[in-house]
Amino acid sequence: MAYLLPKQEHNPLQLQEEELPALHANAGKSLVKTLAVDLGLGGVYAEEFCLVAKLDKEKQTITTEESKRIYSLLQQLVEKKTDARVVLQNNSVLDIVPFPLEIYAAMEQKAFPSFNEALDTCLSQQQNAETKEKAVKGISLQLGKYEKIVEKQSEQVVSLEKRIQENQRKGELLYEHYQSIQGLLQRIQELRKKHPWKEIEKKVKEECPFVQSIQEREGKITIEL
Repeated sequence: MAYLLPKQEHNPLQLQEEELPALHANAGKSLVKTLAVDLGLGGVYAEEFCLVAKLDKEKQTITTEESKRIYSLLQQLVEKKTDARVVLQNNSVLDIVPFPLEIYAAMEQKAFPSFNEALDTCLSQQQNAETKEKAVKGISLQLGKYEKIVEKQSEQVVSLEKRIQENQRKGELLYEHYQSIQGLLQRIQELRKKHPWKEIEKKVKEECPFVQSIQEREGKITIEL
């Protein structure tokens, strides 16, 4: 049976500032856990956010002003340029990050021109094949996660553009056939004075071939232009 990653309820790249306080309160967790788990930032970046925003990571609620600080950091995270670092602890690799983090400020670090070069250098120094495989898998999962977020956003943009074009065309058709539609509505008003809806629909369809149906209970007229 294939294992499926749990569905991420909240997208950190689409979250609105005003949603943060309620999201955290409803999570029933400490701030750092809400950021790590519910927003999917992971432990390292959740700790970084709390540190940079100067917030107690164990907080159970946040204010509007604190929400603004966190939201601002989310925006900065998306816009940050790559400035890769390998973080060392006791001459061993502790972490590989795409840009400097405050939580590692006091630790020894090596700069690399790109994240891939930092990764390749560290992995080439690993003598244990199992450790190398786990590192690659963990980083690939993180990269894949954000690639899916970006892909989903791109699909949503395409969908929105399509809907805009469709609605624009509908508006143009209504404008082009304004007199016919206006006449149809006036005719229905006249017929309602003397005829039941079934007869009205029959007469209207005979007089106006573009009328598909009339749903009197819903107050809808379906037409095809």
